[in-house]
Amino acid sequence: SVRVPMKEAWSLPLALLLSAAGASAQEAEPRRVFDIAAPSVVAIRNDEGFGSGMVLDDEGLILTNAHVIVSPLPYRVEAEALSGGKPRIFTFRKVTLIGVHPVHDLALLRVDLKEHDARLKPIVLAPDRPSPGDPIHMIGFPSSHKGRVKLISSGEVTGLDRFVDRPGY
Repeated sequence: SVRVPMKEAWSLPLALLLSAAGASAQEAEPRRVFDIAAPSVVAIRNDEGFGSGMVLDDEGLILTNAHVIVSPLPYRVEAEALSGGKPRIFTFRKVTLIGVHPVHDLALLRVDLKEHDARLKPIVLAPDRPSPGDPIHMIGFPSSHKGRVKLISSGEVTGLDRFVDRPGY
């Protein structure tokens, strides 16, 4: 499991964390990456909208984008978790906002695992910093499917250490 202090969370781009899911970027294939990483990707929903996040540790810490949690309405997190040794989809309603980094469009949430007596699977971090040209895979609940289907998209890293000052785009 990985612990990420809020002051360091801004440096963890969501897509790059999923870039290799524990394997070198050159050998990562979308299906294999999906099989490894998808259980760690969660849906964050409320009556106004939805977004995606990823489980950072086995205590229910979730990294998402700040624009996902701007609504004042309560959130629920839908996650694949183990209960009784079997994977199931659970809806966690006890969700706490831990912190927001509005400049970098990031937020940390925590779900109360006792709500379902379940265990979440933390994301596997890529062992190396990506380089331009490396393959990259993003997993989430896209609006093209109304946030109801978990999909993977692939591409390549085109640049590093750039910040686009357009949260939500």
